[in-house]
This record gives sequence, C-alpha cells and structure tokens, in this order.
Amino acid sequence: MIGARRLPIPGITALIIISALLLFVAAQDAMAGPPPFSPKGLACLENFADDPGGLHGTLPASSCNGDSSPGAVTDIRAAFCVGKTLAGSLCENGGAKDSNFGGIVAFTPPDWFVASASDMPIGAVVARLTSRVVLGLLNQRCNLAIDVAFTLMNASVDINDTIAPLPANTTKKEGVMTPLAADTNNNGVFDGIDKYPSFLNHPDTFQNITPIARLGGFSLIQGNWISLQFVIFDKTGLDLPSSNLPPELLPFHPNLGYPSITILNDPTAPFNPSPITDFCSPLDSGTVIFGDSRNNPCTPPQNPILPGCPAGPQLGRSATLGAPFFPCDNNLNDDGIEGLSDDDKVNDGCPQVNQIAESGAECDNNISDDGDDSTVNDGCPQVGSYSETGFIPDPDGCDTDTNEASCAVRQNPSAAGTYNFVVFAASQRDFDGDGIENPLDVCWKDPNPEWDPRAQDTTND
Repeated sequence: MIGARRLPIPGITALIIISALLLFVAAQDAMAGPPPFSPKGLACLENFADDPGGLHGTLPASSCNGDSSPGAVTDIRAAFCVGKTLAGSLCENGGAKDSNFGGIVAFTPPDWFVASASDMPIGAVVARLTSRVVLGLLNQRCNLAIDVAFTLMNASVDINDTIAPLPANTTKKEGVMTPLAADTNNNGVFDGIDKYPSFLNHPDTFQNITPIARLGGFSLIQGNWISLQFVIFDKTGLDLPSSNLPPELLPFHPNLGYPSITILNDPTAPFNPSPITDFCSPLDSGTVIFGDSRNNPCTPPQNPILPGCPAGPQLGRSATLGAPFFPCDNNLNDDGIEGLSDDDKVNDGCPQVNQIAESGAECDNNISDDGDDSTVNDGCPQVGSYSETGFIPDPDGCDTDTNEASCAVRQNPSAAGTYNFVVFAASQRDFDGDGIENPLDVCWKDPNPEWDPRAQDTTND
C-alpha cells in the first residue's frame, strides 16, 4: 500500500487504497524492471448532476456530496494520477517522471450492488471518464498534453457474439478500432458496444470467461479511434490465464469484491502505425460511475444523427470528448446540427430547441435554459425532454424501452460502515533499468538515463 485516504462520510465511509506492483503483467514483454512508479488516488460518493466538473483527476469543491445512506443509489467519483503529487483532493504537478501505468484493476467492495449487463438496455450511459494525457506525435518528444474523455455505456458480455478490430498493418485512416466504432445497424450504439470485442476473448486476456458487466466507450483521438473497456467480473473470485495475470501477483480474492480490469485498445495486438507514437506520464483522470443509468441521446426516439453520436456528422466535433457527447462538453454550435443552424456560436446560451431557434427577445429572457439547472442561459440547455448535464429519470422506471435511464448501476451497502475500494496499479516495464519504461525508451536494451524523452534533447537524441 502506498497511499490511502479516509473520507469521513456519515452512514457509509469509502476508503481507496492504491497499491503498486512493480511488475507489468502483460504477456508481450519477457523481462521486467522497476521504473519509478508512485500512483495516487482517492474516491468519494458523488452527485454528478450537481457539478459535472472535476476533470483530470480532481474533485471539485462541490463534489463528494453523494447520498451516503445505507441502500442509497448514488454516483461514485474516483481520481487517479501518475507522475503527480496529491494535494488534498487535487492531483498536482510534482515533476516526477514516473512510468506510465501498465495495468489497473479496481475492486468495488463485495457489499455494494454492482449491476450486471442484463440489468439494463445495452447502450445505457453508465459512466464518464475524463483525463489529461501526455502524448508524443510522429516520434517527437512526449510532451503534448491533451484533454480526452470517454462516455461509457452498458455493453454486451456475449462472448460468442464478437467483433474484431482491423489488422495491425491497416491503412484505414481512423485506425484499427474503426469497425468497433461504427454503427452498421444505425441503432445509435457503437458496434463494439452491441458486440463483444474479440480481443477480450483471447487466450492472453479472458478467453471463455464471461464477465458480469462491461462498460465500454470510444473516443477519436488524433484521428484514431481509441477503445476503453472496464471489464467487470463477479466477486466470487477470478482465475485468469497464468500467462497474463498470474494469481500470485493479483490475488482476486472474493473479500476484495468485484474486480474491474481496465483494457485500453487491444492488448493482444502488436504495435500498429499511428500518429501517436508515445503515451507517457504525467497522467491524471477522473471517473464517475453513475448510481442510476442515463438515457443515451443517440438512440431512438432522439435523433441518431446528432453530432457526437456514432453515425453523426464529424464536422465541428471535438474529437477527444467521446461519444455520445455530454452536450455541455461538445465545443459545438449549441443550436443545431453543423451546417443547419442560424447561429454559429459555441455554447452561447441561445440554443435551438428541437427545430425552433432562439433569437432576439428569447435570448434576452431571464428564464433558465435547462430545467434542472438554475443558471440562466449558460449554454447548457435541456433539449426536448432530456437534460444535458443532470439526471432525468425514465417515468416508467428501469425497463427495456427506448429510454435507457433509471436502472440502478451502483447501490450502497445495506449497513453503514467503512468499506475498502482497492486499486492495484502496475507500472510498465524497464528492461535496461535506466528509469525509462520500454515503450518510451528509444534504446530499451541499453541504459541511457541521461536522455529525457519529454524534452528536446539534441545531444542524446
């Protein structure tokens, strides 16, 4: 255990523990070394509708206001950072040149209710991850910080109905994940959500092991589709292939609870050509798992061609914000589909609602433009009967109709107490022991600690 934070919440107290494993347990590297690695993290019960902020591994001042009553359905917010210091509830730059993470497994306590994939419609919005990542492009130094986000949906766990990415040597402009990010049946849901990614049923991952749930999302980053999957297994324990996650390194004990294994892209594939040539620390991210599912605005009866939907127009979209967008994140014209609007200003507080544009006196009013948001004309309007940020329940409750809201995703234990949210984080490997992880090290077999991959270094480059 390298860090712990106790959050004194009446009724139910949450505790998060970050443990570092200095062996990266993926199957691709044969040897391991211990690069610098000291991740930080914390978590709390949250009401996301009150403050959807908290980007990049921070907890806003108004966060941690979730319902801590026993048995309550409430959101859970978690922050995680690498190569930074933890100051109160913030991940702050610490100057550390830690290895990026190589693997993350998070456990939800066994006393919690954790929904199964069958408990709600496929495509229901169940979580949101925002992150500030540092990339290297086209073999340049790794120092380009960008903000990315993923909207995570309830995804299929049918291991017999799979979909495969393209081969690693594909010349497809948007990368190997293009088939999974498509919507071939035009139902407003990614094909990689409707079907089970083939790499999750691979001998080096979870072959023939059916998870109880999968939270999946896709984001277009630097022109390439990136896949993020949280694969969740039952709390009864997990026996994974020894070639990938040796049980002596990751003890999946039932007392830890429900393991959620983070899968970024396809861990079984060789590296493929991409403009993103490095992914390094510092890294910070914030994740909110919703207590109740939210409606997916891309599925009928909403308009499935809205910007930010899988089959929606690409012009003007902010590619790094995931899909479907949380509309207040979208950097798009807020009064209609690009090219069909009479107002080209972004989030100016004068939205088009359905087919009726606001103008003149309508923009001068003193009426909130969002039914559950008291801020007047803030540019985050309610569109039709669906709010852009807050939670609007399904009047019929959790059912199988076209409104995916109001299904319980997480629910507090029935008894008050202190519960442990445990996270195992693994570093990447450092073959030559020079403190630079292998994917970032241009001389990964020969020590070159004097080289700085994050800066222009004409001498050692």
